[in-house]
Amino acid sequence: MITPGMLVQVPVVNRAKTGLVIEVGTPTGRKTLKPVQSVLRDGPVMNDELIGLLRWASEYYVSPLPDLVELALPPGLGRPPQGEGRLHLFRVKEGIDPTELLHRTARTAPVQAEILAYLIVSRELTLSDLPPERRSQYRRAIRELRKKGWVEGLYREDEIPSGPVPEHLTPDQERSLGVVRESIESGRFRSHLLFGVTASGKTEVYLRAAALTLEKGKGVIVLVPEIGMVPQIAGRFRARFGSRVVVLHSGLPKGERIKYWERVHSGQATVVIGPRSVVFAPLPDPGLIIVDEEHDSAYKQEEGVRYNARDLALVRGSLSGATVVLGSATPAVESYFNSEKGKYSLLTLSSRIDGRSLPEVHIVDLRTIPTGTGWPRNPISPFLRERILAHQGAGGKVILFINRRGYSSFTICQDCGQSLRCPNCSVSLILHKTRSLLLCHYCGYAIPTPDRCPSCESYRLNLLGVGTERVEEEITREFADLSITRLDRDTAERRGAPARILREFAAGEIEVLIGTKLVTKGHDLPGVSLVGIILADLSLNLPDFRAAEHTFQLLTQVAGRAGRGDIPGEVVVQTFLPENYAIRYAARQDFPAFYETELEFRKQLSYPPFSRLVQVIVSGVNPGEVEGAAECLKEEFQELIRSYIRGQAIQVLGPSPAPYAKIRGRHRHQILVKYPPGVRFQGVLGKVLGRHPGRRLAQGVTFSIDLDPQSLL
Repeated sequence: MITPGMLVQVPVVNRAKTGLVIEVGTPTGRKTLKPVQSVLRDGPVMNDELIGLLRWASEYYVSPLPDLVELALPPGLGRPPQGEGRLHLFRVKEGIDPTELLHRTARTAPVQAEILAYLIVSRELTLSDLPPERRSQYRRAIRELRKKGWVEGLYREDEIPSGPVPEHLTPDQERSLGVVRESIESGRFRSHLLFGVTASGKTEVYLRAAALTLEKGKGVIVLVPEIGMVPQIAGRFRARFGSRVVVLHSGLPKGERIKYWERVHSGQATVVIGPRSVVFAPLPDPGLIIVDEEHDSAYKQEEGVRYNARDLALVRGSLSGATVVLGSATPAVESYFNSEKGKYSLLTLSSRIDGRSLPEVHIVDLRTIPTGTGWPRNPISPFLRERILAHQGAGGKVILFINRRGYSSFTICQDCGQSLRCPNCSVSLILHKTRSLLLCHYCGYAIPTPDRCPSCESYRLNLLGVGTERVEEEITREFADLSITRLDRDTAERRGAPARILREFAAGEIEVLIGTKLVTKGHDLPGVSLVGIILADLSLNLPDFRAAEHTFQLLTQVAGRAGRGDIPGEVVVQTFLPENYAIRYAARQDFPAFYETELEFRKQLSYPPFSRLVQVIVSGVNPGEVEGAAECLKEEFQELIRSYIRGQAIQVLGPSPAPYAKIRGRHRHQILVKYPPGVRFQGVLGKVLGRHPGRRLAQGVTFSIDLDPQSLL
């Protein structure tokens, strides 16, 4: 018998396709209907609650239901597994002495001996650790070592070890956990905003709430913004709950992803951790859903179905009767506003655990640095240099943060004034000195670093702006006796690299960590005594109404990495805009003051939470056609609003060139619709989409729709 949630194979034209049964209707008597060919699995792969979530998301985001189904199911679920999948981690088996094996293989199997020698030093390896030109040789050698029973292959998410379990909770933690406990025991949907300063113990509240949920026989979903944050929180949950914890995300090998999905679906694993797609995890009976760092814009999918996992977590909680906890030291303005209006209950952790004080903050006004100090060629101000020396002498660790990777942000000719720009995008090319390339961070266009200007052939090319590579170069030059590592997207490309770097930094093997926002997101790194913020106002200059909010969040989060251990913390903020309210309040870690100022700005200009937004991007190769199609689309919106939504103050702004007017060779115009929070705008969007199948406006001109956008760039 076929029931909703089953995976089936059906004939479509002349091919068999895999489909999910959403609903079983009554026979229509139409002879043209074809029968289901086969049921691919015993029993449903989704229950009614999860199907309900997909239906809700499809209607709200005006997206086809099949696209949501594709997000919720791992690729290849309906097909039989091929072999054992891709083992990505190898180590010597327990109880075997690799040194003895090395002597036995040195002459007879030199490649196997190389593998063993590597494992003696590093204990574990992945194929990416080995030279790519000899990878096939190493694969064969590893295969032979596994046959001999000397080496085992593993699937394992690289995790950061958990610290000790605290004996006592702070009074704030006790109060917050008490409210969450009542919610869990009620078995009804309730939502909470856990607002706690950095290092106030939010994760311990999560862990104890999870333990209460598991005691009641229900499951726990834990969302984190990005894959890079999984290792630390997974390590802490696994230390507490063992094999009941699994990690799910798109970076896992396909076979392993399906295996973990099966464990969750069958109820063998009752705690599932991962980034935004984990909101669709097939947990049979979730009782607690945690959204850590709920403010993070990474919860918003920027392509395809543009859903916000934080919002879907609340919807899933309401459908399943689960408790939802949104946690952050810097809540989204909309979330804090909802707590003031009673939509969420507000739980506050107002102080750090163990009575630790917030770090002392110094603001360095870059406009006042005298010439002759090395600035701006050296992005490290004299004061920050002095503080690095002081903390080095005291044995503290240092984080230097700049939210820009690469060496310099643009290259300009001193003779003709031309800058080197991407031919496909409206952005400058970024110099990556270690790779000797100029790169576009949007389309991937790259050219070798030129020695002369392409326009006038002058050799006088100036490198302006600063990125992580430049900071690393200067720090290495000035502090040659320190161990220094960089953590940005370039160094994090290798599998497991972020977790390895953070683990080594936490262990004291790295003394100075230079990085982008990868170093800011919720990492608990004891022993960090100094945080230096190289250019605090980079994100303030972006043409986006959330620029101040994102800046405040970023600076507060990175400043919060300091002073989490026994050594008091200190933060140095370098900025050209010391009077800006986002920077002033971030330096004080004063979210309430920032919130009040930002809320007044939003109210005056009718931005969320005082309105809802829809961003429409019209794009195409021909700029004239894009502009004309955008004008016509705006008129359609205005016509449909007059017809279907009357008596409401709705603004249709634009069209105008998008802030990044050209991306990947396509010119972009933006239309922005502001409407009151109580209005349901999906009907208008559905009409527009119905008029333009495939979202095509003209030959080569298409449009995208983003409800509740997190960025207007």
